[in-house]
Amino acid sequence: MSAALEHFTVRARLRPTRPKRDLAGGRRDPFWESARDEAISELRINQRHINGVPHFTTAEDRDRVHELAIVKWNSRWEGFEDKRNQPVQSHQISRPVPNKVTPALSPPFILNQIPPDPRPTEDDLRPYLTGSSGVPELDRFNAETEWREARIKQDKDAFLVPFVSWIKPAIDYDAYLRTSLWKGIKGEVLDKAGGKCACCPRRATEVHHRDYRPRVLAGEDLSSLVPVCRTCHDLIEEERDKTWERGEASLAKLVEIENQRLTEDESCASSPVNSS
Repeated sequence: MSAALEHFTVRARLRPTRPKRDLAGGRRDPFWESARDEAISELRINQRHINGVPHFTTAEDRDRVHELAIVKWNSRWEGFEDKRNQPVQSHQISRPVPNKVTPALSPPFILNQIPPDPRPTEDDLRPYLTGSSGVPELDRFNAETEWREARIKQDKDAFLVPFVSWIKPAIDYDAYLRTSLWKGIKGEVLDKAGGKCACCPRRATEVHHRDYRPRVLAGEDLSSLVPVCRTCHDLIEEERDKTWERGEASLAKLVEIENQRLTEDESCASSPVNSS
């Protein structure tokens, strides 16, 4: 590496895998590189292209560019998808864009409080700390697993069940999403929301699970199911892949912003028009 490039050792991050984009069978995203280059220019970050990839002098510069590039990338794709979904309009008939929901006024979406998982006390775990592997952390993990299974036998809805492998009895979640039971639950949630995404003005086409308790999977409790569009769902899931809490925080923020927009729209609609 030449002396002019020796300080540019931090390689740019890869394009996000979520939200999933329709690349028409290709691997190259038409919007990512331009969004990243625009972010570099806007932030005035010093960088060099090495083998066609931007390199930075610090990880902080790389991360600042990446965060802004994601915002611009999502904006480009959302504009493109809105145009792609817009039907051909005649001169005589004006039709709404099918990807938008345009009721007179949509009510704000209220996120319910999810009951927290019970936590074992030392007294709870004592009966299960019977073996010794020589690794205290492993012994405690095994004890917590046995305690959890005992609690599930007492109350199948005791736990949020954030990991499918914990569900007792174990289920194939992908297969569950193909059942008529889930299709009926999904349809009911979308109908109740009037087909609107809880996180933005777009049409809801999917339903986000905040709770995987058996009563929720059986359709007995719909309060923790959220109607969402594909873009918002992917954004939420991307954060939840990092931690469960980040997914919840992302959802809450999106809903808060959308509810604020709805409130402002309602205020404007109810304000009298001054005539002069």
